[in-house]
Amino acid sequence: MEKSRQADVFIVLYNGRAGWLGAMSPLSDGVGICHAELSTAYDRAPSKVCSIQFTELVTAEVGSPDEAFQQYVSELKLPGAQVESGEMALKRCKELAAAIVLRLAREGVGVNSSGSYYAGQALEWSRMNFQTRRDAMTAAVVGLLRKRDARAVEHPNDNIAIVRIQSFDIGFVCESIPSSMTTAAAREMVGQPFLMDPQLTENWNPDFWGPVHVIACQKSISESQAIRQLGFPDAIVVTAPFGVFVADAVQKIQMAFISTCRDETTTHVRVQTFLNWLNDHGEVKYLVQRAIDRRKISDFIRGLGGARIAGSKLATPIGAKGAS
Repeated sequence: MEKSRQADVFIVLYNGRAGWLGAMSPLSDGVGICHAELSTAYDRAPSKVCSIQFTELVTAEVGSPDEAFQQYVSELKLPGAQVESGEMALKRCKELAAAIVLRLAREGVGVNSSGSYYAGQALEWSRMNFQTRRDAMTAAVVGLLRKRDARAVEHPNDNIAIVRIQSFDIGFVCESIPSSMTTAAAREMVGQPFLMDPQLTENWNPDFWGPVHVIACQKSISESQAIRQLGFPDAIVVTAPFGVFVADAVQKIQMAFISTCRDETTTHVRVQTFLNWLNDHGEVKYLVQRAIDRRKISDFIRGLGGARIAGSKLATPIGAKGAS
């Protein structure tokens, strides 16, 4: 992906296959490497990307990474040529490379390598209002999390995904900030979602743990911005390739801020990077333990609040004997 970002010319040899998911990937249905490389190059500079497409594409199963890749490519409408053999593909590669270099020279490399999101689905998301974009971002996150394993439990709430991690069903509550973190109107659409955890888990299955909050951000996010969302600085804060992860060692609050979610593919790639980070660096066991503790804390707070209301003077009807 880094090579795709840095390349001056990017030619897609396309047969409909999304590519390798990664030997250690926790996802059964994620974003293939070919899909991720194309998305990275296109988001960096659409003008440097052309395609060579084979006339016969692989057959994609419904809901598979190949289907998602083929849909993504069809939406991009990449310029290029169709070929039937490898020899024809090699011949057209030279022609396309020369044409791309000539076009870049005419238009100016600096203009075409600034890293903007002004085409494809990213442009469609930019046209949306805050609420519609927020819904699209959240749906993309939930969709990937629910595909994390074959037995992912469905949840009636559209923004919740129950995912089996290390034999525990962890509840991921997904939200989205549909603009820059400096835009108050967008930031306040999410606020501090962990404050509602006791009410949120009231009707959860006793075997569901958490929640863990996953917040998709349309643009970048810094450590200081993530801490402000948490509300206090004394917390575990990690800046990673996917964004920023924040965890409170006392209240067991956990929030993963996923940065640069400009379209469905970039959102999927970054959420997948977050899940891989949990496994690759041993953070997953701590996430599970904090999720278990957070559910216990939420249940205790909810029970304590109910006990106080039941035992207070407000429980006595006004006008009854002893009422003040």
